[in-house]
Amino acid sequence: MGGTVASALAQLLQFLGRNIVSVVLVVVTALVSSYYVKRPRGTPPGPRGWPVVGSFVSLAGKHTGRYLQQLSEQYGPIFSLYMGPQFTVVVNDVELAREAFLNQGEHTAARPFHYVMQRYEADERGVMNGIGFSNGKLWKEHRKFALTKLREFGMGKVSIENKIQEEASACLAHLSNTKGEPLDPQALLSSCVLNVIASIIFGARYDYADPAFLRLNNDINAIFHDTDAQGMLNFYPAMRHLPVFSRMLKKMDAAYVGLNKELQSNIGEHEEQAPEEEGDVRDYLDAYLLAQRQRAGTDSTFTTFQLLMSVRDLFLAGSHTVMTTLRWGLLFMLKYPHVLRRVQAEIDDVIGRGRLPCMADQDSMPYTRATIAEVQRVADIVPLNLPHCTTAEIQLGGYVIPASTMIIANLTAILNDPKHFPEPEKFRPERHLDERGDFVQNEALIPFSIGRRVCPGEALARVELFIFFTGILQNFDIRLPDGVTDPSMDGNLGFVWMANPYLLHCVARQ
Repeated sequence: MGGTVASALAQLLQFLGRNIVSVVLVVVTALVSSYYVKRPRGTPPGPRGWPVVGSFVSLAGKHTGRYLQQLSEQYGPIFSLYMGPQFTVVVNDVELAREAFLNQGEHTAARPFHYVMQRYEADERGVMNGIGFSNGKLWKEHRKFALTKLREFGMGKVSIENKIQEEASACLAHLSNTKGEPLDPQALLSSCVLNVIASIIFGARYDYADPAFLRLNNDINAIFHDTDAQGMLNFYPAMRHLPVFSRMLKKMDAAYVGLNKELQSNIGEHEEQAPEEEGDVRDYLDAYLLAQRQRAGTDSTFTTFQLLMSVRDLFLAGSHTVMTTLRWGLLFMLKYPHVLRRVQAEIDDVIGRGRLPCMADQDSMPYTRATIAEVQRVADIVPLNLPHCTTAEIQLGGYVIPASTMIIANLTAILNDPKHFPEPEKFRPERHLDERGDFVQNEALIPFSIGRRVCPGEALARVELFIFFTGILQNFDIRLPDGVTDPSMDGNLGFVWMANPYLLHCVARQ
């Protein structure tokens, strides 16, 4: 009997030795599977996901916001899933978003670990800098500083609106030079928006053909490529050693080096002529350098590295979003010419042709304002915005949300919620007007997000969208190329939801 047992044990050990890799995989898979099946007690329901990768397999190749909206129809307005190893809660209506990010903002305003940003925005201590992904005291001080200075520039001698109008004039001149020939508006709109940011931060704009400006534009575009792969790296940093990811990171490294070089060049020029007092401030760099000097000798977060990171964040965050919204806006006007004609009629009535639009016109142009709002709603360019992270356990929607949980606001679901937007699939600017034709702000229209992490450039973006959109339609009829009767509304999802490339004619209005 003992010999039989010993023989069986020996055979088992031989089998395990020959198949050790398979055995280890089976054991690990079983352990991980049990981990994913068991959610933390009291948390929202949701799909189980796959071992190790969570719900990544289900999300692959899909419009993430729309897929999560479908899950909300099954699990309710709040549900949970695993993004790789990260336990994640998704909120899908504006009421929950307000509760999470406004009422409980003190515990939900942090950012989760983000490998790609950590690679490019962490200092030598490993602390995240910049504005978008930093946390704690550094984030609070620099967000407040950025908001204060942008507000001051909007009201003081360094007028943001004047800079946008100057850039709009350059944009219109460029369109006039096309003489109605077909063009893809992406490059021009990208240059216009970047120049607005450059004017605010550097105090000067670039010529569109300036080699330094072309490099700056190309580097920023390169950073926003391969965002799906970047998302994988955020949850599995070890994958950076695989060839496909290492090649991508080399391209991003080069883009960040190029972008940093151009920004540092402008910072260096400003440091040589740094202002001594508030009255000498010309732009954002001047304002920061003055604040840095005033805080010298203290435990200050105003450092040279943080200046570079925060300025870079303003360039990256403020470029693609506005440009992408404008591209969608023009595409919607091609798709719905009756809306275009009504917008142009309102422009003619209120502004005429003798001057550029200004923000003072907006209150007298409710239909144009409603059209821009509907573009933002239907285009839905940032479906999930940037993720939040809880710093303490909270209660949300009747569930327990543990500390260190990633929380995502699904803006796709919120902007298409039939409770707030009946027949959300339809493009109808009239939904933003009351019975008297006045513009009405819908509480669920939150394309810039909500709460303490709301986009700091929201006010600037609203001015840009109104002046550029209105200025182009004031001066040009936009038309489809010959032979195209129904433009495609397809897009592709990277950092933002972008319309696929398209051509249009800009013909001077008579």
